[in-house]
Amino acid sequence: MLRNRNFYSIRFYLGSWIFILFLSFLIPARPTSKAFIQAILLCALYVISSAAIATISYCLLDSKICQLRFNRQLRSRHLNCKDLIFLVRFSCFLSVLGICLILYDRIFIQGIDYTAGIASAREQWRVLGEQRQGISSLASFLGNILSPFCFIPTALIHLHYEKLKGKDKYIGLSVGITNLFLICLLSGGRSSLLLQISITISICLMRNISSKLPFFPGSKNLRLIIPSVLFILVLIYSTYIFFSRAAISDVTAKVYSLGFIEYLGGRETQSFHQIEYLDEPLKSITYLSTVTLAYLVHSLWTFGILLDSIIFSPGSFSFVYLKSLLAKLSLATAPEAVLDELQGRFLPLPGILWYDIRYFFVIASIIHGFCLGLANVMVVRLRLDGLKFAFIISVFSITFLSPFCFAINLYAFPFVMFSCIFMHSVMILLGRKIYWL
Repeated sequence: MLRNRNFYSIRFYLGSWIFILFLSFLIPARPTSKAFIQAILLCALYVISSAAIATISYCLLDSKICQLRFNRQLRSRHLNCKDLIFLVRFSCFLSVLGICLILYDRIFIQGIDYTAGIASAREQWRVLGEQRQGISSLASFLGNILSPFCFIPTALIHLHYEKLKGKDKYIGLSVGITNLFLICLLSGGRSSLLLQISITISICLMRNISSKLPFFPGSKNLRLIIPSVLFILVLIYSTYIFFSRAAISDVTAKVYSLGFIEYLGGRETQSFHQIEYLDEPLKSITYLSTVTLAYLVHSLWTFGILLDSIIFSPGSFSFVYLKSLLAKLSLATAPEAVLDELQGRFLPLPGILWYDIRYFFVIASIIHGFCLGLANVMVVRLRLDGLKFAFIISVFSITFLSPFCFAINLYAFPFVMFSCIFMHSVMILLGRKIYWL
């Protein structure tokens, strides 16, 4: 049954977990935790139960919606090329404006020096943030809200590539991708890239499930080139971040890699030391690429460390980023401190739920599975406005990133959801209620 294209999202969900498990045994590093196998078993329980519920929910909801005659084929699609161009151009403008505001805040208000490298700038930014309460300026506040609008043009152009003709789709893609990397460079992080990957996968599935279009537009060769180039760019950027951090630490790539793998909760294997026999710069690149791969799988290591820990402090990790964001705006109290073992590290979604609610995470898996099944039905059967689009993107992103982290805790996630709702509201105010899919 899962071979049906309508179940592709569940297959990708299971595939993402198989991928991270395979990668965790492939890289030349192993977890130090004694409870690593227990962590894998708990994750397997969560994933299997949520995938099963998603499958059952889809079958039941799809049948019900068909009976109620809400089938999408009975209704016309109202999105036209003019509306699409407006959405792309306006979101590009807001994103560029947001980037400019962030640059103004970082350079002229906070005085951060980017000439010393991204890692050095990130450290300056972190220290300044710890020394103050709240946001640094209104420019920073608006910039952080507007800059993630860059996710909108890339998503819509990818979704409706065949509808757009001429320069708009190339300009929109260029602005969107450039602003995405600028966001990453200005923050010195990689969370926005993770979110972009999950959104790209979501759009691929929406194209294929709803319209039976290929995951990526263009010729067969282009469909292979696009994801390959994007993957290489992400790998290069991630390796560069670690290279920059190693440079300011004034240590060799090997020493930095060993230290960072240990920080993530792992230890090197014998094959790790074989890298020493490579010539430079290939040797340093291989060391730092290993760190990049270890960073991808370390969430499982962290879960194992959590299970090893005697100390247990429930209810303080699931929405830690949103709580911190509201605290900076003086709208909520700061979140409680988490264990030292979790500082600066990711936990997989089952691990976060286990940390907060223990065995009740099975109930959370049922809710997650129902939402995934509902999102599938909405893509297959219903017209999607901006609100439904935001819901589906959020559910798919949480699902596909669940082996690595809880997507809601990523920097750009709440702002991307806001950008969808904002653009939906703007179109309604202009009297142009449209359906994004």
